[in-house]
Amino acid sequence: MRRDQRADLAVAAILITVTSAVFSPVLSHQFILFDDTSYVTENAVVGAGLTWQGVRWAFTTTFTGNWHPLTWLSHMADVQLFGMVPRWHHAMNVVLHLVNTLLLFVVLRTMTGAFWRSAAVAALFALHPLHVESVAWVAERKDVLSALFWMLAMAAYVRYVRDPRAARYALVALALLLGLLAKPMVVTLPFVLLLLDYWPLERLGRSSISWATVRPLIWEKIPLFALALTVSAATLYAQRAGGNVADVEHLSLATRVSNTFVAYLAYLEKTLWPRGLAAFYPHPATTPGGLSWWEVSIAVAVVLAISGLVLREAVRRRYLLVGWLWFLGTLVPVIGMVQIGQQGIADRYTYIPLIGLFIAAVWGLSDLVGAEPWRRRALGVVGAGVLAMASVVTWTQVGYWRDTVTLFEHAVRVTGSNRVAHLQLGAAYARQGRYDDAAAQYRAALAIKANSVEANNNLGIVLAQAGRPDDAAASFRAALNISPNDVRLHANLARALRQMGAVSEAVEHYRDAVRLDPLGWDVAMNLAWILATDADAAVRRSDEAIVLAEGANRRTGRSHPRVLDTLAAAYAAAGRYEEAAETAQRALSAALGAGDQRFAADIGGRIRLYQTRQPYRVVRTPP
Repeated sequence: MRRDQRADLAVAAILITVTSAVFSPVLSHQFILFDDTSYVTENAVVGAGLTWQGVRWAFTTTFTGNWHPLTWLSHMADVQLFGMVPRWHHAMNVVLHLVNTLLLFVVLRTMTGAFWRSAAVAALFALHPLHVESVAWVAERKDVLSALFWMLAMAAYVRYVRDPRAARYALVALALLLGLLAKPMVVTLPFVLLLLDYWPLERLGRSSISWATVRPLIWEKIPLFALALTVSAATLYAQRAGGNVADVEHLSLATRVSNTFVAYLAYLEKTLWPRGLAAFYPHPATTPGGLSWWEVSIAVAVVLAISGLVLREAVRRRYLLVGWLWFLGTLVPVIGMVQIGQQGIADRYTYIPLIGLFIAAVWGLSDLVGAEPWRRRALGVVGAGVLAMASVVTWTQVGYWRDTVTLFEHAVRVTGSNRVAHLQLGAAYARQGRYDDAAAQYRAALAIKANSVEANNNLGIVLAQAGRPDDAAASFRAALNISPNDVRLHANLARALRQMGAVSEAVEHYRDAVRLDPLGWDVAMNLAWILATDADAAVRRSDEAIVLAEGANRRTGRSHPRVLDTLAAAYAAAGRYEEAAETAQRALSAALGAGDQRFAADIGGRIRLYQTRQPYRVVRTPP
């Protein structure tokens, strides 16, 4: 084995060992409520593992407001192999991060021939705290997976440049396509390949650049740009369909442009001094005071000053221009000109862009210290110290992703008016049965945004769970004043009213919900149950109950135990006892098949009533 090969293997072994150790705590982490539910734990299609139905769904769905079929297939494969054990889902993210790190080292080493500088960039990529979110969050599989194909595309491109053949170009295009199918942020890859042509591949020549040398390289990448734009269009459609793209009336063009500069400055600050990292950062325009003129002015001045410096040094130090434009350009899809989601910035968005800053910093410092051995050794010591500190901060940051409560308690501490963090923390407390704590978090969210439908609704739910239906109803009414055609709000208010004993009013809100969502089987079932079983004859409507319950039964495939139980009660209310007993018997079988022994016992008691030609009646509990 040659000496350089042994050195490469040694660096690879160190990168793997240190990075694995720093991220090892994720193996004991749980899934979190923030998106892991949508991507894995409460996603029925993903939960079924790899199936042909799942493959079709992955390529056609716009669920979560994204189109990334390869990411869906990756989660399905994890479930197929490991079930719902979080350890292995986290482990796969770490493995992908390790592979990305090694590929980055190999690609830079191959392009530049600079061993230690390439190793330093790879180490910074592996250990920087801003990359924790992409690795420690199961739902961000799309980051590490798309980056894998980004690295493979760069490797294939280097081979193509050295020996331009159609087959090698096809590998570049294939890697780009797979990356886009994992996360559309890879759309900027053709632009980065043009930067690599400038440095370090130097396909534009070493002297001044002319259109004659640039034009063929642009034409060469037209198929790649076309592929990227096609997937971008599909992504924008998915995000609009999912309601993830903010209306321009909510965020003006001036606001979005201002936040672009503020976001760039925030990313630079967190790269140099990664403190106060959180799972969610509120958009500055939504916080008290909004974007201040001085904050925007400083951000614009810093970005323009760095850009001017880089342009001045572009001829002598090409890596500065490449690194800076890599950073600026790869953030463009998520910088906020087209506002996606509610956040202002996000740590995960830096996974690929920071490579540009690392290249500029490492090559720049290396040039700055010169060739004298003692300076080189001093730089090595300082670099090792920086990586050691980064490892400690990253280890600490990984710990905050242990579970939802830990993650968002930290987010509330380190950010300002963070409505989303309060909402997520409230949901986590509610799942633990800490209803008073959950209510406090939802009230904190309402203090930030009083007309929040989600906060009012969630507050109402936990108040109802805590046995306070009157207060719950007040919260649901407040939400309905904001969104009067929201089906779930009518249904939730109806449940609270029923819990209060105001059944007649509950029936009216259930009817509103059925009118707004005629295909919603669960609301129809709940209304049918009241109309069939209420002790008050003025409330009962057996004919209407039968129509509602039969409709719900058809929509659930005629096998849902609770729907069948409701239909049986409706038949009994109308005096159709034989049908009631037969339907209740089917409900009993379905409940036993589902392992719900307690519900099965309830149904058994109702069957005996129907067999003796008696309807089932629910006596109201006094409020």
